Amino acid sequence: MKENFKDIYNSILKEMEKLKSSINLFSHHMNEQEKKRNEFQTINQQKAKQLEEFAATNAQQQKVLQDLQNLNQEQQKILNDFKNQDKLQQSKIDHLVKTIDSLQLSSSIQNIMVEAYEVVRLFQFYYVDEAIRATNNPKIDNWQQLTDQWCILEMQLFESLQIDRKDVFSDTTQVNQSDTDPM
Repeated sequence: MKENFKDIYNSILKEMEKLKSSINLFSHHMNEQEKKRNEFQTINQQKAKQLEEFAATNAQQQKVLQDLQNLNQEQQKILNDFKNQDKLQQSKIDHLVKTIDSLQLSSSIQNIMVEAYEVVRLFQFYYVDEAIRATNNPKIDNWQQLTDQWCILEMQLFESLQIDRKDVFSDTTQVNQSDTDPM
């Protein structure tokens, strides 16, 4: 019995050694799994951090993209404003060119009227001289007839000048009586 007891005791000790060995092995496996779990958590945390960084970078890129789109819209608006200003300036330039052309035409008309007035004055002197020389003319025998004949010739000249001007210039201008009256 004693021996039996000793065998049982040895057997228990062996079992305890096996159990200890199993516990150590289990503990070693648990430590390895804990290390792997910690490594996995570290990797997970790194991945989460990378994902957060990616999300932050993506948000920054989205913001930059939105800023670029806003800048593009502003530049498009400025370009349209420049086009509108260019059209407005071109319209003003065209108007100024037309005004200058009109002023040049008006100046030409006034120059023609001055020349016509000079022609009328020369005409008057010529016909006065002719009228004075034509003392044998039975129509002109006094001052009143001389001035009447002079007025008739002068009116004929003015009418021919106005007809010529209508033919030359398409836009008819009203001639002020004081402008054409030499007296």
